[in-house]
Order: sequence, then C-alpha cells, then structure tokens
Amino acid sequence: MKKGILSFTLIVLSFLVSCKPSAVKRDLATEIPIYTQTATLTPTLTPTLTPTPIGSGVGAIFFSRENIEIGKDVEGNYSYDIYSINTDGTNLLNLTNNKDVNVSFRNAVISPDGKRIAFEKSRLHRVEGFTTENIVSIEIFLMNTDGTDVQRISSYPQFIGKQDTGQVIIEHSPAWSPDGKKLAIISNRHILKPGTRDYRNFEIYTVDISNFEYQRLTNSSGYIEHPTWSTDGQKIAFMSDRTGTWNIFVMNSDGSGKPLNITNNKFSNRFPAWSPVEDKLVFHSDRDGNIELYTMKSDGSEVTRLSNNPANDASASWSPDGKWIAFYSDRSGYEEIYLLDLISKETIQLTQSKINSFFVNWKN
Repeated sequence: MKKGILSFTLIVLSFLVSCKPSAVKRDLATEIPIYTQTATLTPTLTPTLTPTPIGSGVGAIFFSRENIEIGKDVEGNYSYDIYSINTDGTNLLNLTNNKDVNVSFRNAVISPDGKRIAFEKSRLHRVEGFTTENIVSIEIFLMNTDGTDVQRISSYPQFIGKQDTGQVIIEHSPAWSPDGKKLAIISNRHILKPGTRDYRNFEIYTVDISNFEYQRLTNSSGYIEHPTWSTDGQKIAFMSDRTGTWNIFVMNSDGSGKPLNITNNKFSNRFPAWSPVEDKLVFHSDRDGNIELYTMKSDGSEVTRLSNNPANDASASWSPDGKWIAFYSDRSGYEEIYLLDLISKETIQLTQSKINSFFVNWKN
C-alpha cells in the first residue's frame, strides 16, 4: 500500500514540474518580465522619484566677491568683482575682472527679461590737498549678463574738482521695475554744489532707461538704501535709519503719499527683497540676537523667521519661482553664498572659496 502511495506522489510531482513555467526572459530595454506561458501578465512598475533640482534648476546667482589677487586699497580694504554661478555650483564666472585696487563692482541686479545687469561702480579718490580724507564716489552702469556691452547710466562725473571745491556724486542700489523700463536708484544729485560731500542726504529716484529721465520720489531725512519693487510695480520697499535705527518702509512707486514703516522697531531691519510671486518680502534682522532671515507681508504682518544659526545670515534674494532664497552667511568662517529651500528648509552651501562674497541676486 505504501508503495502505491509513493508511486502516486511521484506521478503528481512529475505533473507539477511539467506545468512549471520556463525561466524568465528580460527585455533589457523595458525591464518588463516576459513569460512563455500563454497568460498575459501586467507588471506593477515602481515609479522613479525625481529629486527637486537645486534652486528649482532655474537661472543663475550673481554676487560680488573680494578681489584678493590685486591687494588692498589705501584704507586697507579689498575691491570687489561681480561673479555669476549656476544654482548647482558650476560655471563660476568673473564678469568684471577688475585690476584697480581703488575700484569696486558690486550690487548686480538682473533685468526682468534676464538679459541685462544693473550694477554699481565705486572709486576711492585720493584727492590732492587732503591728508586725512579719501573720497568715495559711486555710479550706476548696465552690462549684458556675460559682462559685455557696458553702458553708463549715471549722468554726472564721479568726482569734479579737488580739495574743498570738489563735488562727490553717489548713485547706488539699482532696482529694476517689473516691466524693465526703469531703475529705482539712491542718489544725492539734488545737493550738487561746490564743496558738497554729504554721505547721508540721499533720496530715491527713478531713471527711465530709454531716455535717461530722472524723477525724484522721496524727500526724507536720514540715510536711505536698497529699494525693491513689488511684482505689480505699484509699490517700492526700502530701508532707512530715519527713526534712529534701520527699519523697512513701503511707498507708492510714483512717490505719492507717505511711506509706511512696516517693521517699526528698535532693531536693525535691512535689505528687503520683494517676492516675485506673492505679496511678501524677505529681509534680515537682529531682532532675535544675531542677524537672521525673515519674511513678512508688505503691511508688516505675518513675520516668519527662516534661519536659525549662530552665524549671521544676510542679504537674501528670491528664486524666480519663489521657492528658494539665496543669501550670504559667515557660518563657515567666511561670507559664502547659500541656498535655502523654503519647502524642505534644507540649506545648501553654494560657494566654498574661503573668500568673502556679498550682494546676492538671482537671475530668471
């Protein structure tokens, strides 16, 4: 009887073996299993997750970096050159290649169409007859994003005369209007007279790029700096120390009405930059101790702290899609450029040059 059961078991096993499908063949192009049996199988594919590109993979970062190769000026400071770098850290380019220790190029801002850069050129003047004072003048220029086709915007010479009859012209902090037709700048052209060297009496002007017509927008007291346009072109935010400390103000872009102090506190609130996609500003402040990055709405509400680091995080610029922020920080011991993902809160160090870098701006 046992022998009969064993024989039957062997017959069943032989039948199962004969029914087993043949070895799987794989199509290397599709990696989908193909069987020799007649049944059609539908494979379950695991989706491939594509990581979000650094900086959303958009545009390039423009910034100023110390030129340590040519040495320091008579006051012991390095000059600056303007650089560009891709958001993944590749293709670092020096766009100005300065060779004069008394000249600096900085504060590069990109036109809305991404084709032109407005920037500052400053010069340290050693004036005949002065023994204790050196004079700095600043002008606004334009150039292509590859450093070619340089065009001067400021309509006055940097410095006229010598000794106590000299006139010093300072025009700085350019900012493009959303339509790319105008620049908002800071200028002291309204105080032109012999012997004038007032470094605090500045106002906001706009200059039409097509005909170089200037319009004065403000009549203020105290120092004023760093204008930035709202996305609809109706407002301009800026920083001023007219209250005794640095605060951020918002005004109508045609100069009408009274500017609104939207930070209105005793701390240093500086370098506002308007979001390209919503009614929000990024800025830096020392309100919590050291300098950190914050955002707020244009009426000063909904203040949100972005960074929390023992180092100083400053001078931020938005990515074109509003999802990232570029800024500089001394958290490595040098002022380097960093990127902050506003969704994941991940921070990425973009430059690792051990050379101080400032004035960050993001190109479309």
